[in-house]
Amino acid sequence: MDNSLQIKLQSNIFYRINILEQTIQTLETKISRLDRNLKHNVFKMKSNLINFMQTDSLNIESIFKEYNYIDLAPNTFHNITKSEHPFLILDVSKESSEKAEQFKNQNYYHIPFDQIKDKHGLLPSKIYPTIIISQDGTKSILACEELYKLGFYAIFNVSGGYNFI
Repeated sequence: MDNSLQIKLQSNIFYRINILEQTIQTLETKISRLDRNLKHNVFKMKSNLINFMQTDSLNIESIFKEYNYIDLAPNTFHNITKSEHPFLILDVSKESSEKAEQFKNQNYYHIPFDQIKDKHGLLPSKIYPTIIISQDGTKSILACEELYKLGFYAIFNVSGGYNFI
C-alpha cells in the first residue's frame, strides 16, 4: 500500500473519531438537559399531588406556576415526622426555636438563612428529602428557592413555620 494513501486513511479515521466524540458530547448534553427537565416535571407533579391530598382540591394556578419546592401544611409535617420515611429537617431561623427541641433526635440541622450559600455543603445530599422550617415560614420559602438554585431537588417548606406547629 502506498504511504500517502495510508496517511490519508489514518487521518480520515481520526477525523471520523473526532466527529463521533463531538456527537457523543452533544448527545450527553441533551440527555442531561432532558434528565433535569424530567426531574423538575416529576417534582412538580408530586407537589400538585401533595397539595391535592392536603386540601381535597387542586388549585389550577399551582399547576402552571413554577414552584421549586412542595409546601406542607403543619399537620402533614407532623405526620411525616412521625413516619418511617427518610427525611431531614433544616431550620433556617436565626435562632433555633424551642419547638425545634422535639426534632433534634431526628436528622435535624440548623443553618440560618443568611448562611445557606456558605454552609449548604453540611447537608448530606442534594436529593435527600429536606423539610425546611423557619419561625414564621418566610425565611424557609427563601431558603427553598436558594437551595433549588444550588441543585437541591426534594425540598419541602412548612407553611407558617414554627408559628403554626
